[in-house]
Amino acid sequence: MVLFLLGSVPLFYGFLMSLILPPRRYGRELWFWFFRGILTFIPAYLLFLLLRKIVPLVFTPLGIYGYYFYHDAFLFGLLSVAGYVLIAVYFPRSGDRSVGEVLSYLSGFFTCVAAADFVRHYGEFDLYLMFLLPVLRLSTILVFAILLPRALDRRGEIPYHHIIAAVLFLALTAVVPLLYVIHLEWISILGAVVIAAGTGAFFWLNRDSV
Repeated sequence: MVLFLLGSVPLFYGFLMSLILPPRRYGRELWFWFFRGILTFIPAYLLFLLLRKIVPLVFTPLGIYGYYFYHDAFLFGLLSVAGYVLIAVYFPRSGDRSVGEVLSYLSGFFTCVAAADFVRHYGEFDLYLMFLLPVLRLSTILVFAILLPRALDRRGEIPYHHIIAAVLFLALTAVVPLLYVIHLEWISILGAVVIAAGTGAFFWLNRDSV
């Protein structure tokens, strides 16, 4: 199961891109974005280490939910998006941002997040870290890969709807670790599977701009 934690994102990325992209477009440019995600992770993780202590773990349902929402969902979601936006500003382009580009970047970023989780929690592995969290991270990649390019294409406007949708999705994913911690393991597994199925369908139906 540790292999799933470490390998799920890059393997899923490779499979997905080969499935939805013609071979001529599955090339160097998207791999550049994958490695940009890896490079962005380094300063982002330093910020994570500084910011993570803002929300301590309090053993109440609300405290547990807030802790996992902030640490496992919101912080990495925010830092990954901020990194991509900075890169998009530094490397401007005339056309719209593509889903494949954002998917590549996020896959590189969250591949490193998984490696950091492995190191940070070594010896403390459980079902949540080895299976549920990777599934939720894959779902986050799929949702953000659709929302982020659409938000950036709204030039001159603040994409309120996309921001609200992203935050609500992250808030939904934090329900899974709450259920797991309060010993509703099977319900947490079902919740992760439902979220993964829903986000997979959402991505597949909106993949037109890959």
